[in-house]
Amino acid sequence: MAILIGMAGGMSFNLAIDFFAAAGPLTFGFLHAHLHSWTVVIGLVIILAAGLLVAGWLVDTKDYLAAN
Repeated sequence: MAILIGMAGGMSFNLAIDFFAAAGPLTFGFLHAHLHSWTVVIGLVIILAAGLLVAGWLVDTKDYLAAN
């Protein structure tokens, strides 16, 4: 359950950044207007969420700080 909640949190944060960033609505609206489909937009959001998941996992596996 914790894994699902963590993944959902990462995806929702990524989606919020995509839709509220300055270029997000414009870019996604442009893609939808020219392709007449939300499939590419949702696919792009999924790819970005996966990238965020991988980046978070890589950061979590690094052991640079030592606990004293």
